[in-house]
Amino acid sequence: QQLGCSLLSAVLVEYSSSTGSSAVGLTWEFHFQCKRAIENEELLRILMFGLQVLEQYASVDISSLSSEALKLLLSFVKLTSQVLNWHFCHTHPLGVAFSVAEMTNVSFKPPKDWSSTVLNPNFLQLFFKLLMGCRNQEDLLHHIFQCLSQLASLSGSVFFNDKDRAIYITVFASELLEYIQNINFSSSNLSGQEIYGTSGVVYRLVTTFPTSTMLTMEKDKLANFTEVLAQATCMCAQKASEINSDDDNGYLYHESFDQLLNTWMHLLVDSNDFPPNFFQQACCDIFQSYLGFKLAPPTGWRTCNSEDDDVLCEVQEDDRVLFSEQLSNIGYIARSVPEYSLPLLLKLIEECLTKFTACYSQLVSLQTAQTDTTELSSLYEDIHWLFLLTSYLLNDILQGEFVSIPNKLMEYLITTDKQDVQDVDIQTAVLQQENCSGKNVNHVVALLVCMCRWCELEKLYINAGLLPHLSPQVTSTVTWLLAKMADSYLLFRDSDYQQVSVSLSSAVGSGTATGHWLVSFLIDKSVSNLSVWSSDKSVADSSVELLSSLAKNSSAAVVAMDCDLLWSVMCTFVTRQAPLDQLPCAVQRKLMCNLILLANGSKKELFLTQLLEPLQRRLKFILQRFSLKTLSKEPGVKDELISIVECLCGVGLVSKASLKYLMLSLAVRK
Repeated sequence: QQLGCSLLSAVLVEYSSSTGSSAVGLTWEFHFQCKRAIENEELLRILMFGLQVLEQYASVDISSLSSEALKLLLSFVKLTSQVLNWHFCHTHPLGVAFSVAEMTNVSFKPPKDWSSTVLNPNFLQLFFKLLMGCRNQEDLLHHIFQCLSQLASLSGSVFFNDKDRAIYITVFASELLEYIQNINFSSSNLSGQEIYGTSGVVYRLVTTFPTSTMLTMEKDKLANFTEVLAQATCMCAQKASEINSDDDNGYLYHESFDQLLNTWMHLLVDSNDFPPNFFQQACCDIFQSYLGFKLAPPTGWRTCNSEDDDVLCEVQEDDRVLFSEQLSNIGYIARSVPEYSLPLLLKLIEECLTKFTACYSQLVSLQTAQTDTTELSSLYEDIHWLFLLTSYLLNDILQGEFVSIPNKLMEYLITTDKQDVQDVDIQTAVLQQENCSGKNVNHVVALLVCMCRWCELEKLYINAGLLPHLSPQVTSTVTWLLAKMADSYLLFRDSDYQQVSVSLSSAVGSGTATGHWLVSFLIDKSVSNLSVWSSDKSVADSSVELLSSLAKNSSAAVVAMDCDLLWSVMCTFVTRQAPLDQLPCAVQRKLMCNLILLANGSKKELFLTQLLEPLQRRLKFILQRFSLKTLSKEPGVKDELISIVECLCGVGLVSKASLKYLMLSLAVRK
């Protein structure tokens, strides 16, 4: 049996693919003829042969089998998996090129004459029975999950009608639910491989079958399926936080959580096809679990200490890059229940602000650097994740798309306007550090207040000489968040939306006094960061991105031109005066580019002239006083020249005809 299984396996390996073969001197046409012959005449027989053997093993206690019997069982499971992964000719014809994704994630699309075998409920039940019996056999478990993943992708002519699809998904979902309930997903004995395999099968099932097919399931079964799916997602979040991601099980828990989040995205995109509020409780539970995943006790259950976090920060990408897909999915889930997620985020952020203020008072009173910063480090990690979540909740973080306020949020805010929400004076609330949670206010405006309040508290720390106690990671995160808010919310135009929240429009909409104040506030925040954190790449990049957001926002750019602070910043930077005289080269280039982009309106030419003329004077001074041979020997001259060149490179990044004309006229005049 073992020898025969090995021979059959070798044949399947050789002829399964439609895009390659072994170099044995045969033509590709002959290879394809052999493949078609095997597929039409032998493949189903091979599957039936494998199933007969597997049925024998399914009726015994697999844990009591000898090593030889287990090896034989593994061979037949692999053989069955190869059949289920076969690239059928009618889906992968000769001479057609396919992407790597298409060839590695092959759907199971057998011909219609396989229907009597594949659509038999006993066929699915066999694999789930084997799955329960092989829980302690890692090699077997892996390949059985591969088989189930392929069966979850079943599609094509094997289904004669929609009724067949409905019956199949009902049987599959029932067996899957029974398996999940039997293994107890919350059990501490559950392996990462089981969770990862199960999440993969669920994802394949949900993404293969359309919403219309899922809705044919009985209402109670469908509700039970989504409830168990939500419980599994929450459990994965908790397990992932308890186990280090470097551990094998920890990695599998993290991957499982991401797979289940992707599954929820497919369900929520079509949420309007389901009964009203069908996913409401699940979304609330998942969002709450993610908060627990990322926050420290007592709010959450994060276990990593600050030293671990510091080491990870040095070797990993920024969290907003590393977890961008995960955060985007959680943001979408949170927007599905804004009445729950927004007040909760506001409450947690304001609690962090209260702790941050208390830490400031404690540090000032102690008047020593030898203080325990453990609590402060934990607070920084919490607020870092809360601000990241806020950003992905309030914004669709998409590259190359028109940035706008998400429709679900706007609809929610319009609904809350009918409840007589109180107006929030953003400037007063920020400067006086007023809390907004518990009040009947526009939650988006209240969250914006929290962002600005944090910036004001950071300024308080800096002025008190407590800069070493601040977190550049949090500074970078809140600055990036403000940049995203400037993209979509700041001075937004009512005409860009079919319906608009009155409370939001009156707070930060186009033409509002608060909107004008915020433009000045954001410019000040960006410059303050560059003055203090110029050596930190993440903070510097976020600060320049904030200015870039103001430049791209035409309404904000117009207001910025009337802001005295912007002109002051421009003069300080272009004449290379403190505190903007020690910026890294890349930051100088980007800052110059953004200052040019901010120039607009009637003051545009005056602004550009005052921006470019000092550069010309600085360059002319160097070229007249020093020769090229002595430039590198003169202290400070080389740095000055590099600064000028970087600024000119920033000018070159902006391809505007009017700018080139102005530079040419300046060159001619001088």
